[in-house]
Amino acid sequence: MKGSHRMEKEGWIFIHIEGDPYKMGYQNGYLVAKEVEKALAVMKFYVKHATGEDWSWFRNAAKQQWSKIMPDEYKKEFEGIADGIKAAGVTGIDYLDLWAWNGWIDLAWYYMPTVGKLQTDDEVKYGWFKHKHPPGPGCSAFIATGKATRDGRIVMCHSLWYDYLFCVYWNVWMDMKPEKGYRIITQGFPGWIYGGTDFWINSGGLMVTETTISEFSGYDPKALPNFVRIRKSLQYADNIDDFIKIMTKSVNGAYANDWLIGDLKTGEIARLELGLKNYHVWRTFDGYYVGSNMALSPEVRKETSFDYNNFNSTAISRRTRAIEFMEMYYGYIDVDIAKKFQADHYDPSHEKYIRTANTLCGHVELDPRGLPEWGYDPYYPGGSICAEATDSELADKMKLWAKWGHGCDYDFIAKDFLKEHPEYNWQKPYLQNLISYPWTTFEIMK
Repeated sequence: MKGSHRMEKEGWIFIHIEGDPYKMGYQNGYLVAKEVEKALAVMKFYVKHATGEDWSWFRNAAKQQWSKIMPDEYKKEFEGIADGIKAAGVTGIDYLDLWAWNGWIDLAWYYMPTVGKLQTDDEVKYGWFKHKHPPGPGCSAFIATGKATRDGRIVMCHSLWYDYLFCVYWNVWMDMKPEKGYRIITQGFPGWIYGGTDFWINSGGLMVTETTISEFSGYDPKALPNFVRIRKSLQYADNIDDFIKIMTKSVNGAYANDWLIGDLKTGEIARLELGLKNYHVWRTFDGYYVGSNMALSPEVRKETSFDYNNFNSTAISRRTRAIEFMEMYYGYIDVDIAKKFQADHYDPSHEKYIRTANTLCGHVELDPRGLPEWGYDPYYPGGSICAEATDSELADKMKLWAKWGHGCDYDFIAKDFLKEHPEYNWQKPYLQNLISYPWTTFEIMK
């Protein structure tokens, strides 16, 4: 465990891990073993309810798809994580659990609907989901540079949206110093080798975040899982071109995203909209890109079933507000403005300030409409669970601001919620409070 470190701060867990793949994995597993055990228990419960399949289905799917194509470097890292977890006193978790754990989004929301569990339009087989394409995670994000920002340098921010049920465990910041490649700081689940939220900085000067494309359909089981491609891109790319090259090679379609990328060395930013069959890139040294979970490219849109004429949808409402917000502060955007962005509650569909599923700081649990395009029923317990922000000056030091909980400081209290919404009592065994903590800083360990 030499060189590794763990601390807890304002609702977060921060770990530093370093060394060759096995050593770095071992440190990871050992430092967050108890959290992996708890998070996996919730995830097994969740995917059984959501998909009807036991965890063994996910283990088998991961083994069948990735045994021959998983890079040896990451195989060794997963072996290390499993051994570290065992050494910390937690039993019953092996490398296949970790593959399925890191790749559950690929498997549940992309492989299963497209290849693994085909269905007809009138035969829904996804438990509580009401439509054909189950949701991936949602996010609100932007990246800005040049004339758009206060000092001309890059500013980037992001918030993750997902179910409160399991996202309480998505609170680990990882400072990863691999034997080969660039150093990385990112937020992830315990026992993951990548972020998933995603908010990344690497020592090569890249700043990366993303928002997932709504109602995307398509999957190639012979291609690399998303968690391998994004980890590899941040570990081995130090410019926008190389990042795009890695991310667009052997694409399996999972986690189809709008990737917002910045190169702090040049001040250039880019938006990579990546589907399965198509992708599109926008680049600039002056301006901004926002992310709200919708495709912009006509070709990528063809790979979705999203209604681009539904102006009351969360993706379109948040994009409308995000652009309005960015134009309002154009030329003055900095980290403080980014924090305001992540706490904003103006809903264009209501034309007023109100906490809903259509605001940049999201609250599906307070919205009588729910979030139908993601399959969330009215008042479903989900929304934004954290926020992150950085700029070129901070990122050059591999430093960032982070806030656990809603950007607006709203606390979700599980007991009170279930009393008001007993229709979600099925979550009672695992649903926890989501308490908002103050903004705080994290940086790599010196």
